[in-house]
Amino acid sequence: MLRYPVFKVMLLVWSTALAHVALSGEADKRAPTPQLSSQSATALIKQSRDAYTIFERKDLSQALATKGVSAIAELGEALSHEHWHVRHCALMTLQMLAKSGGNRSAILPLVPKIADLVVKDPAIGVRMMAADCLGTMGDQGKGGQTQLADAAVKDQEDWVRIAAATALNSINADVPVMLLVYEAMIRSTDKMSRAEGISKANRLHEKKIDISSVIPALKEVFRKPIYDANFSEETRVPAMELLSRLKVDIKELVPFIIQDLSTIWTIHEDGYHPYQRMTLSIMGKLAEHGEAAISTLEAVVANPEKFGCKRSHPDYSKFISVAKESISKIRAALTELSEKRDQK
Repeated sequence: MLRYPVFKVMLLVWSTALAHVALSGEADKRAPTPQLSSQSATALIKQSRDAYTIFERKDLSQALATKGVSAIAELGEALSHEHWHVRHCALMTLQMLAKSGGNRSAILPLVPKIADLVVKDPAIGVRMMAADCLGTMGDQGKGGQTQLADAAVKDQEDWVRIAAATALNSINADVPVMLLVYEAMIRSTDKMSRAEGISKANRLHEKKIDISSVIPALKEVFRKPIYDANFSEETRVPAMELLSRLKVDIKELVPFIIQDLSTIWTIHEDGYHPYQRMTLSIMGKLAEHGEAAISTLEAVVANPEKFGCKRSHPDYSKFISVAKESISKIRAALTELSEKRDQK
């Protein structure tokens, strides 16, 4: 039986993916029907109240977008409508209009109102779309960076936090603001927020931006691991790779990773968790910093059962091969380091 949190996440994933497909035009590339296009902005906005599906609201938004900037005043009023369908449809339309850079100056006066919806609207879909809308505004959405930063850290819904964090990048928010947000996300106990924070910090690093302030948070990923195999590769692996790219001495993390490998299996009824196999792989990414982990890896090779992986388990041979591979990677890195020192 599915537990409620799992079902909730699956439902959010499905609905969000569906919404993004619809908005990207992949699901329906038709132009607005003549019947809708011929109607006034007022009439179209009124109909959005009873548009119960994302596709209905998309059709109405496409028709509204054909009105161009002349509809922006009414769309601005619609952002305050009591029903979330109307607010959502208005935001969808504004986002469509914002995709054309020439319309952004006309939308600019609505940025404070859109930003307030990011943090204050009771509807998840509206908060997400408000964040997306600001992101589409690019630099001209920067007036909403405070609200986006707040939502990225504090919103109760995963997908709103992710939308807000993504928008911060899109609007080219101030680097100190982004770093504070991404650091908070990396320190989060929520798997998705942690993964997103690491990903966004990495993007800043790729832009040659100094992200050294998030290094303590990246180390915390290993000091305070999250025991979930499904997300392990989206948190610990990228965090270790980013620390390596930042050329951080990560020897201090080795005891935590060893402890993680040695104890997690005891908290699972079947005595084993795939998370451990991923931990073995991560040990190889320690490279020259992982010398102290070799003895533990050798113990795994000698007897995986001491680490909860019984001979009858399908992962038994893989457990051994991954441990051997990590030993080889660490020793190769140590050899390379020694050769470089000798050359000097």
